[in-house]
Amino acid sequence: MPPELWFGPNLGSVDLLDLFRYPERWATARGHLRAMQLYAQHILLAPDSPGAKQNGLNTWPSFRDVNAVGLLKEWGRDLSVEIGAVKRSTSEGGCNAKDNEQNAAEVIRRVADARGSVKYIAIDEALVAGLNPVAGPEPGCGLTLAQTVENTARFIRNLRTPHPEIDIGVIEAYPHNPPAKIIQFMEGLQGANASPQFLHLDVDRNDIHNRGMDDQQVSRDLRSLQYQCSTPNGWKIPFGVIMYGQVVHGAQTEAAYGDSVLRWVNQLHHWLGTWPDRLIVQSWEVVTATGLNTLPYNLTDSDPHSHTGLISAVQQQVATTRA
Repeated sequence: MPPELWFGPNLGSVDLLDLFRYPERWATARGHLRAMQLYAQHILLAPDSPGAKQNGLNTWPSFRDVNAVGLLKEWGRDLSVEIGAVKRSTSEGGCNAKDNEQNAAEVIRRVADARGSVKYIAIDEALVAGLNPVAGPEPGCGLTLAQTVENTARFIRNLRTPHPEIDIGVIEAYPHNPPAKIIQFMEGLQGANASPQFLHLDVDRNDIHNRGMDDQQVSRDLRSLQYQCSTPNGWKIPFGVIMYGQVVHGAQTEAAYGDSVLRWVNQLHHWLGTWPDRLIVQSWEVVTATGLNTLPYNLTDSDPHSHTGLISAVQQQVATTRA
């Protein structure tokens, strides 16, 4: 079976709203998709909200104006929303996940009020946010694994009870988190009656290189997680991998970004020996010159350097590569 393709436009991409104003400009790419993933900030923030600068024009009033979530439903494309659970913030409700539990409930309500529906909640890297020390280059909550499991499990249970129709899964970072830690986290959630319904990996190829990891080790790690997700004696949930372009700063162009993604598609297949259940074509790339999350632009899908053009290129690469 070929993998499902998901699409996650960059937070502040300048033509994100045009995806809904001019659907004919990406009809081919859209035909390959199962789901579009938006960031929670897209739905929670107004233009004058703190932190909305990174969104650019992509704030909730604008999404409402173009009927974004209604059109996704009309097109038969599922909506996934990426949101934190455990996240360090200025309030206690960040690390215990209560703030984001309220935010997720508000996301679901707003989407429903706008004639759409949330199909997936993708929890953004709770392990990294929970376990990272309070002081450091990537400050976290300084929690234990058990505390991170407890807080994430409560988040899942409290959303799943009123919304059983929504699949709630997790995004986790590799190799920052080795497979044993990810498995321990997943099985902790399962034991807390909060089983994730999918696992998506954010694979940092630069980190793999910096750690001096060889192909055999990476292949063994990725296959172990895929096996854990798919085997009849395992979790029986979809396993996905994010197709993100890691470009060298100073060469931040759409062409460089797209080339990085397509090389990553080939490398992933080499490591896994097959395809995962999902490929999530997603960007959060910050352009160094501006500090904004705008790379790459989205339209049109006939442009090989656009994000929607990249969806078609990924689909073509999958179709021509033996599983």
